[in-house]
Amino acid sequence: MKQDLASYLELLKETFLSKHLRKVTFYSRNYIFLQFASVKDYYLVINLDNERPSIFRANSLALPPSLNTRFAQTLRKKLNNAKLINIEQINNDLIACFTFLITTPTFIKEEIKLYIELIKSKPNLILVNHENKIIEAKNITSWHSQRFISPRQNYVLPINNGHSNKENILFNFQQFEEEQNNLFIKNMHLRRKEKYLVITHYLKTKINRAKKKIKNIELDQKKAQDNLVYEMYANEILTHYSHLKKGTKKIIINEQIIPLNEQLSPLENAQNFFKIAKKSKKALSLSKALLNEAQKELEYYLEVEHFVNFSNEERIDAFLDKNNFLGRKKTFPPLQYKKEDPYRIIKNETAFYYGKNAFQNDFLTFTLAKKEHTWFHIKRLPSAHLVIFKTNPSKDDLLTAAELLLLLSNLEKGEVIYSLRQNLSRGEKPGQVYVLKYEVLDVTLIRPETLLLLKKAKRIGLK
Repeated sequence: MKQDLASYLELLKETFLSKHLRKVTFYSRNYIFLQFASVKDYYLVINLDNERPSIFRANSLALPPSLNTRFAQTLRKKLNNAKLINIEQINNDLIACFTFLITTPTFIKEEIKLYIELIKSKPNLILVNHENKIIEAKNITSWHSQRFISPRQNYVLPINNGHSNKENILFNFQQFEEEQNNLFIKNMHLRRKEKYLVITHYLKTKINRAKKKIKNIELDQKKAQDNLVYEMYANEILTHYSHLKKGTKKIIINEQIIPLNEQLSPLENAQNFFKIAKKSKKALSLSKALLNEAQKELEYYLEVEHFVNFSNEERIDAFLDKNNFLGRKKTFPPLQYKKEDPYRIIKNETAFYYGKNAFQNDFLTFTLAKKEHTWFHIKRLPSAHLVIFKTNPSKDDLLTAAELLLLLSNLEKGEVIYSLRQNLSRGEKPGQVYVLKYEVLDVTLIRPETLLLLKKAKRIGLK
């Protein structure tokens, strides 16, 4: 670690010393935010990333609810309203110790210490009581480890293997904090991944199972369709019945080889073929309903996957809590939409999103779409916004998007402009766009399959 930890801890003293801890937020597995009373401008942030562990001040921002872990619960319980009375570096090592003064349930004043070990590949956060016993640690180790870390054990400092900072270097506090804040912003997506790991895994499993089910049904359909030929075989046998004898292995009719069971009579072979054909017809009839059900199931779980990937945590949590989603088997709880939520169409795993009003258009283009996504609009006419959520879309993707946009405006042909999202800027009103540069697609005929595609559009909650 290049920064002078001791000097930076002095800066933290100036900001947080003698303040009471008001809130502990576990933003993600590695980022913990400490909010102190009377400190409006900063949070104290502990970053326990294996590669770049650090402790730094961050500007105040609206934080989502804390992730709920055993360590998080213990930290909130033990340090609630605790007064920070000292910050120090331990043994000139990359270890910071924050000493808090707490009041026990029996109204006794006690000191409690939070050791922040900023050692690369082995960072840790350890809460220790006034008797030097570990109360709880973020990373527990087993008893046969080189250093045993577990509740009720004595806290032992890690061996200093040369990772301390003994050089007297100039330290730019402002630059350091900017770097750490930028690193946090880059890693913000990890919170969602960690928080919804179970639901994400559940959805992927459901999606893969639905795809496999559809594939198996389609294979069964093909087999059943192929087996319908046995009805023709049976009729051919009956037509030539008088010329056939038991023991015949095959007959050839119109260059078609019809295999026979030589242990059966011609009539028994025909009856057997009729049974196969009848069973195949029944299978085809049932498979249509099964295939329709499996496709609806796949579409639903894909929709929920998009909902989880793009919605804010409040909406996701409300949906999961209200519907007991993970506990349901055959039911599909409905998603709730807002006025900004756009529509989605999937074609060959390419996602096309579009809005139907100014709010949906504005939200889609300037909130959801990334700079590398491709945006579409009808040239010189009011129209919906359409965005392909894909980098480097194919020519067919571009044409499909243009055709969909024309259909949404009830046009049979026309010119459609398209551009990367990075070339757009927001206008004065919702949905108004200024385009720096664009290309034009002239569509003279809309393909029938595109019209069918539009009918499959689904509204999706993405906020």
